[in-house]
Amino acid sequence: MPATASSLSLIVPVYNEQDALPLFLDQLRQVRERLLKETDLSAVEILIVDDGSTDSSPEILKQFPQLRTLRHEKNRGYGAALKTGFEQASGEILGFLDADATCPPEEFARLYHALQKESADIVLGSRLNPQSRMPFLRRIGNYFYAWLLRFLTGRKITDAASGMRLFKKELLSKLYPLPDGLSFTPAMSARVLSDPSLTLCEVPISYQERWGKSKLKIWSDGWLFLKAILETFFSYSPLLPLGGLGLLYLFIAFGYGLYPIRTYWRTHRLEEDMIYRLLTIETLLVGAAILLFFGSIAQKASRRSLRRSTPSLLEKALDFFSMRWGAGTILAGVVLNTRPLSQYIRLGEIHEHWVYVLTGAILVLLGTTHLAYRISLRLVETIALPPPQSCGDPPPK
Repeated sequence: MPATASSLSLIVPVYNEQDALPLFLDQLRQVRERLLKETDLSAVEILIVDDGSTDSSPEILKQFPQLRTLRHEKNRGYGAALKTGFEQASGEILGFLDADATCPPEEFARLYHALQKESADIVLGSRLNPQSRMPFLRRIGNYFYAWLLRFLTGRKITDAASGMRLFKKELLSKLYPLPDGLSFTPAMSARVLSDPSLTLCEVPISYQERWGKSKLKIWSDGWLFLKAILETFFSYSPLLPLGGLGLLYLFIAFGYGLYPIRTYWRTHRLEEDMIYRLLTIETLLVGAAILLFFGSIAQKASRRSLRRSTPSLLEKALDFFSMRWGAGTILAGVVLNTRPLSQYIRLGEIHEHWVYVLTGAILVLLGTTHLAYRISLRLVETIALPPPQSCGDPPPK
């Protein structure tokens, strides 16, 4: 039985693009017929979202009544305009494109063929190729964002901020929430690459110098792009930064503790000045436990909210060790300090060596941290999740 042909909705956000619009809209008008001719699409819908333009863009849009236009009375941001288009779109496949005439809309035919051929969840047009006319600073920035995502996720991407994409509408429920501003595209890239169940494909596209003045502010928007990528990735893998720092603390504590361990093994005593080293070790150990346990709780909460079932290797290791040594740690600290406590209760002073008191304190602190971890973990595992958001629902704020 032949597969049912898909429908496509193309969303174009517009904000003060009067210089580029006449040529670009004429290209859009022609690309609908080309897509219907060159692909198996059953319908192609084009939605223009005017994001509160204050120039002559609204008047120009009125000259193209065959293109459906939506309008924000006030400027709400690039991402917000796209979300409005997604809400109103009727197609099973969604695409979007910037209205600055940098990427020719006829490239959507190649993106659609790649979406079908590769069975990908999302296809984006990569502007970073030898034929690209992207300005030097923007090219460097886009290379950096692509490298950062490859480093964080281990998955290849060449253009993390491309504004030309096609994806299945059903993907929206996995992508939201996404920002309202220009950082929408790198945040989307980070979400897709951070989720191993999603596939991304890139198609090289041509890129020309834009018409009119760019809305992108290199430094301020560049920082927002970086922030969006890091926040999105770490929302998927919070244990990576927290657990990594915790393991670093453990490594330093272990190295710093070799000398007092070796000294006590040989002489069965520690000098008074060793207390500062042991206090540092205690701080590092408790800090490591806090970072690892909180990271593990955040990771489990993230997996539940994203409905992913496979825990990370570090998460498995933490569960394994915490189940075995955590329960008796507080008791061991109390037992170690039985004599000092007895002396203090009877005499009002302690005659035992300070190393016993300090070691017992470390054990009690670690055990208490572990107890809080297990209770918090149980709460995370029992809290009911809301039903998954459907693609027709309005995006979260």
